[in-house]
Formats: sequence, C-alpha cells, structure tokens
Amino acid sequence: MEAPVSCLWNANQNNAFLDACKQKATIHLRGCFPHEGTICDMLYAGRIVTQDGRTGIFKIQEQAKMPGKAYHQDDQCSFNFSLTETDALTNAKRSYGVNASARILSVEQDANGSLNAIVLRFNRNYTTRPLRKNKRYRWSEELTKLLRISLPINIPETKEELAALLLSDSKQNKNLAQPSLVDISAGGCCAFVSRELSQSTFATEKLYLFFFMTMRSEKNDHPYILLAKRLGYGDVDSKNNTIAVRMRFLAELDWSSHQKIQWFDIRENGSPRLAQHLALFETLTPGQG
Repeated sequence: MEAPVSCLWNANQNNAFLDACKQKATIHLRGCFPHEGTICDMLYAGRIVTQDGRTGIFKIQEQAKMPGKAYHQDDQCSFNFSLTETDALTNAKRSYGVNASARILSVEQDANGSLNAIVLRFNRNYTTRPLRKNKRYRWSEELTKLLRISLPINIPETKEELAALLLSDSKQNKNLAQPSLVDISAGGCCAFVSRELSQSTFATEKLYLFFFMTMRSEKNDHPYILLAKRLGYGDVDSKNNTIAVRMRFLAELDWSSHQKIQWFDIRENGSPRLAQHLALFETLTPGQG
C-alpha cells in the first residue's frame, strides 16, 4: 500500500526542489506576506526559477488574498506541487505530489510595489505521495443532495458519537460558507471550503470528515462517510470567502459495523462503492486524477 513518504533533502541526490525547477512545475504557496499596505494571508501560484542547494527563488505568476485575518507563521510558508518521473528500466512514467515548507528569506517587488518573487530556504523534511488514477468527475452544485465537511477534534468511535458530531457541526457551521465540490473521484476530491476549514499549514495533521450524497442516491442508500487528508490548495473564491482544498480519501465508514464504528482502509484504490455510484454520472466530463 502506497502512503505518503517522508523524505530528507540530500545534496548528493536528485531532490524534489531541483526537479520542480527542471520540470517547471506549478507551485502553490501559502504564507503571510505584505499586500496593499498590510500583512495578509496569501496564496500564490508560480514556479521555482533558480535553485542552489536548499535556496530557491519562487517567481509569482498568480496571487489571491485569503479572506479574514492573517495567520502568524513566523516567516514560514507551505507549498505543494506535482512531479513526473520515468523508470530507468521500464521507461514507465509515474506522477507524485510533494508537500513541503520553507523559510522566507526575502521578497522582491516590482515598480508598483507588488511582490513578484520570493527567496526561500527549503526545509530539509518534505513528504511525497503517489498520484492515483481514479476517474475524476467535474461536479456542479445541482448534482449534490447533501455535502458536509468538518474537522472533528476526535474521530467518532460509535454511531451515536457520529450522529452527535454531524448535528453539532451543522449548528456550529451554519454561519460559515458552505462547502461545494469542484470535482470528485473514488479516491479524493477538490472542494471549496471556508477559511476555517482550510488549515493554514501542512504541519497540521487533522483529518476531514466527508459526508456526501448525490441527487441519484436512492431513498434507502447509506450516505458516503469518509475520512480525508488535505493534499494541497487550489483557487480562492473571494466572493464566497472560500478556498479550494484537494483531499485524499483514507477510510470509509463500514455500515455493516454495529455500535462501534469500523472503517475500511481505502488509501490504495479508493472507495469501490463510491466508484460504482459515480459511474452513474458518466455523461459528465471525466478526467484522470
């Protein structure tokens, strides 16, 4: 079973940061930076244009201000990107994602005072994960019957605790922006969530509880209840104060379990039950992800 792998930067070996520079990978970087006269929580998209040891220059191509007050992160930022490598023996290609963090050494500004580059010192530890190839379906709001995404302090152990959690979450989050799906597969999804649910750094290890039913779910169908881990960020929706978060499904509720909850481990291949249900939407535009 392939799981995220912790890596240590080594100057004598190829490393993810050098590969990101060579492959011109798009980097999504989040941190606190000066913006329009104040310090803001910012999300940037761009590339590493030069890399020397553990120091690199991140060139900004797109930017978005996160809603709400800035989180104080002590000159640290987090970022994620995807890479492709070719097996030397079989010539087969595989894709994998990288989550990492860095210390902000300095910033560069253009003539108008806007940031256009950030000088980073990459932290030695980073994680990699394989990118699976479950069919991904682009989603629209009218296809969703019910969607709740929460960050429970503790994973519920009984069905009574689960019911209480869902009820409590519904009351507590009624004033927050409601989640909406961008796309979904048997192995994960991308969803717009409130800033409070986006989590500010990759050091956070909280799991999401994902509760989902589609408009094609039958009356007696059990909802899809899954545990998910955040993989990275996407776009910011300033109008609705939400940010797109990519998630990987790790476990699915076993509805045959009785009082004490049991979970199916679905990290390797995703949820077969969800895959079968999503096949009902084959008329949608599919992708690979």
